[in-house]
Amino acid sequence: MKRNQFVKFLAASSLLGASSLSATVTPVGMDSTTGPNWRTAANLEPDNEYGTAGYVIFGLNEADSVYNDNFDVSDANPANAYNLPAEISISTSDVNIGMWSGNGNFGTMEDPGNGNTLTSAPVLANTGGTKQFTITRAANGAFRITIIVASGDNEGTEYNVAVDDSSGSVNSNYDHVADGLAYHVFDVSEGDSDIQINITSTTQNRSLMGIAFDGGVIDITDPTDSNSNGIGDNWETFYFGSLGVVDPDADEEPDGLTNLEEWQNLTRPMVADTDSDGLEDGEEVDTYSTDPTDNDTDGDGYNDKFEVTNSSDPTDSTSLPPVPDSLISVDLQGSNEGALFPSEPVLMSGFEVRAGIVTDVWNAINIPGHPNTATDPSFDLLDSNGDETGVSLSFTGTISSWSNTPGNDPLTDDYLFVNAGNADVSAAWELSGLSPLSEFTLFTYGGLARDMLLTVDTDGDGDLTNETPTNIDINGFEFTGTVGTNGSILGSIDPGASNEANWGGFQLIHTGSSLSGLRVTDIRHTDIDTIELTWTSKPGRSYTVESSLNMVTWTPLLTEIDATPSPGTITTVIVDTPAANELRKFYRVVRE
Repeated sequence: MKRNQFVKFLAASSLLGASSLSATVTPVGMDSTTGPNWRTAANLEPDNEYGTAGYVIFGLNEADSVYNDNFDVSDANPANAYNLPAEISISTSDVNIGMWSGNGNFGTMEDPGNGNTLTSAPVLANTGGTKQFTITRAANGAFRITIIVASGDNEGTEYNVAVDDSSGSVNSNYDHVADGLAYHVFDVSEGDSDIQINITSTTQNRSLMGIAFDGGVIDITDPTDSNSNGIGDNWETFYFGSLGVVDPDADEEPDGLTNLEEWQNLTRPMVADTDSDGLEDGEEVDTYSTDPTDNDTDGDGYNDKFEVTNSSDPTDSTSLPPVPDSLISVDLQGSNEGALFPSEPVLMSGFEVRAGIVTDVWNAINIPGHPNTATDPSFDLLDSNGDETGVSLSFTGTISSWSNTPGNDPLTDDYLFVNAGNADVSAAWELSGLSPLSEFTLFTYGGLARDMLLTVDTDGDGDLTNETPTNIDINGFEFTGTVGTNGSILGSIDPGASNEANWGGFQLIHTGSSLSGLRVTDIRHTDIDTIELTWTSKPGRSYTVESSLNMVTWTPLLTEIDATPSPGTITTVIVDTPAANELRKFYRVVRE
C-alpha cells in the first residue's frame, strides 16, 4: 500500500537529552485539546504536564475585570504566578502592555499556586500591535517553551506566534479551538542568546497568558526502534509516554490509519484530522494522496476538502475549482467600512480563499456599528459578475456590528452580531428571490472574536425546528440544501458558547435559473438534425458552449462566441448536430 512520507512536525520533546537539529528553534505544534487543564492535561508533553521546569502566568492573581495600563511582566509583580527556572528571566520593552483578567470571558485555567484549581484566565497584551517579549537565559541547555494564548472571549481567533533566538524567526500560525486557550509549542536547542517572542492576532491582541518551560529537545523523525515494533522510539515515547505500550496495528481515534501508519506519516495518533482540513488522516493518505499535515497540499489557496468536494485536484496547484456564474459573496461589515460596493480585490486573501470560492466581487453589507443598531434591515445583492440578481438578504430582529480595523482578513475581522449591546438575543434571516426548489450551497463564516450558532432550512420546508444549529467559526462551514417553494432560504443566527454570535459573511452558490446574468433560456431542434441554443448575454463578453452525454465529462463545441448586441442581450446560435447513436445529450453555456 502506498504511503505518503510527508514531514511537517520536525521535532518534539520529552525529558530525554538533546539531539542534533538543523534549526535552533523548531515549532512542534499546537495543543488545542488541553483546555483549562494546562498543568495536568498537556497533550504535547510526555509527562502530561506543562511547566515541569518552570512557568509564568501573567496576571493570574489580578482581580476580575481589572484593566491596568503598562502592566509589569517582571517577577516582582505580585499579580503574576512565577516559578521560572533559575537561568531564565522575561521582560518587555513595550510600554503599552495591559492586562484583563476577563471575569471568565477568556476561559478558565489551572492555578498552580492553589492546587491547580480552576480560576478565570487572564489576558496580557490586550492593546493593539505586535507584542514582543524577551527571554534571557544564563545557561545554554536545550528546552521547550509553550506559549499560552487566549482568543477573544472564548472563541476562535488566529494567532501568529514567532520565536527567534537570533538564528532566524520561526512561526506558529494556528486557530483557537479549545476553551479559549491554545498552546504554541517550540523546541529551543542549546545556546545562550536571548529569545524574542512576537505575538500578533487578528483581534485586538487578546493574546499572551503565560509561558511554560519543559525538558530538552528530541527528534521524532529519528527511526531508532529499540523494541522492533516498526515505530521510532522518540515518536512512540512522545505520544504514548513510554516504550512498549503502543499497539502498531491499533487505530486510536479512529481515522483509518494504524499507529504504525501514523508514525510513517508523522500524524498525531490521538487526533483524527491532524491538519484540520475536514479530511481524516486515513482519507488523505489512502484515498486522495494529500498531505495529512498540511490543509492545503498544493498551496493554491483552497483547502484539500474543498478541492475534493468541488472536483479539483488537491495535489495540483494548477487544478482549481470553477467559479460558478451564480455565485453571490457577502461580507457583513461594520459601519466604519463603507457602504455597498461591487468590488474589493483585497478580499482575495483570507479565510474565504481557504474554504469558499475566490472572487473579487463582494457585496459589502454596511451594518451600524456598536452601540448603534439596525432593526429588520434588507439588502439587494450582486452576483460574481457584478450583475443585479433580484436576490435579497433580510433580517428580522435588531442587529449590530463590530469592526477590528486594521485587520488581517477583511471578511472576518468585522462582523454582524447579536446578544450584545443593544442587539437582540437572536435574529432570523432570509435569502429571497431564488428559484423555488432549486439546489444551493452556502459557505458561511463566523467572526474573529466569537463563533456563532447558525440554523439553515436545508430541506426547504420553511421550518427551522427540524434543523440542527451548527457552530460556525472563522474557518467556515458548508451547507447544502433545497430552496423553499417560495424561493427563499430561511435561517437564524444565535449565540453559541461565548454567549454572543458573530457572523463575518457567506458565499452562496445557486443552481437555479432566477439569477439574472448568464442562463439558458431556450433549446430546440431547428430541424431533425440540428440544435439551437439561446442564452442571456452581455455585449463585450464571450461564451463557450459545451456538451455532455453524462453530465460528468463536458466537451467544448463552440468557443469565443461574442455576445449579440441586441435589445434584451440574448444570443442564439446553432450549436450541434447530434450523432445517430446519441439518444440523450446535455448542453451548457460558460462565460469565458
